[in-house]
Amino acid sequence: MKIVYYIVYFFLWLLSLLPFSILYAFSTLLYYINYYIIGYRKKVVFSNLRNSFPEKSEMEIENIAKDFYRYLGDYFFESLAITSMSAKQFNKRYHYTNPEVVNKFYDEGKSVMMILGHYNNWEWATTMPLFLKHKVLAAYKPLNNKSFDNLFKKIRGKFGIEAVPMNGILKRMIEYRNMGQPILSDFLADQRPLVRNIRYWTTFLNQDTPVLMGAERISRKMKQAVVFMHVKRVKRGHYEIIFKVLSEDASQTAPYEITELHVRELEKIIQDEPRYWFWSHKRWKHDKEGVIKWQKEHNVTPDN
Repeated sequence: MKIVYYIVYFFLWLLSLLPFSILYAFSTLLYYINYYIIGYRKKVVFSNLRNSFPEKSEMEIENIAKDFYRYLGDYFFESLAITSMSAKQFNKRYHYTNPEVVNKFYDEGKSVMMILGHYNNWEWATTMPLFLKHKVLAAYKPLNNKSFDNLFKKIRGKFGIEAVPMNGILKRMIEYRNMGQPILSDFLADQRPLVRNIRYWTTFLNQDTPVLMGAERISRKMKQAVVFMHVKRVKRGHYEIIFKVLSEDASQTAPYEITELHVRELEKIIQDEPRYWFWSHKRWKHDKEGVIKWQKEHNVTPDN
């Protein structure tokens, strides 16, 4: 399998060397193929949009969907570009507007829970170690194929991020705390929990939505500051990163307060510019009544 790893990595590296003008030409072609021919998860996308924006006309929904598929191609090729992009190139395209908001916690010896969503190009956040003082950990779900998992970690860790499996992230945080090392933990918090792990529901984009509680539970346990990361698209291939402090010490917040704060932040930016969220995710696959029934049958008690 190592030969496959090297072949795939070399192929990605070659593609990533192409100028962005060519990559975006491929992206436009991919949009037409994806939207008009393949129809990748088109039913999911339209269903999610209609349920999230019942007040919008069918034409408005269709326009958002088309814009989403256009951006999906950009995201795909921008993610490939990571393989060979230099720090200087990233600095021109991925601008951290207020890193001092996060760096002040490092100066105070505090660790940070960084929360973001599948919105705009979050993949380029692999550059955080270039601009932030903390040691950066990224929680992720390991791939079944070890070679491709190593490839994923290699690309993600290009500038110093340490990718840590979700089930081992707390242990790793404690290890760094024992070493006296302030760390920043990067959590994508808008993923769908497994049925057996659902403990909290909220209303998100007009729908009953189960929320992962890991970010809140860990940040409260570890007495971390909590910061929301907004990736804002300025123009094609250019982004601004805006940090917003949700709590300076999560241990001082009420139960579910952190969760509601980051859910509301993400909801607002999606409502403002919906085209950049990943509508192809089956975010609302779980029906609340069905989940509650299953949990009762299996003696699992939700928190609300």
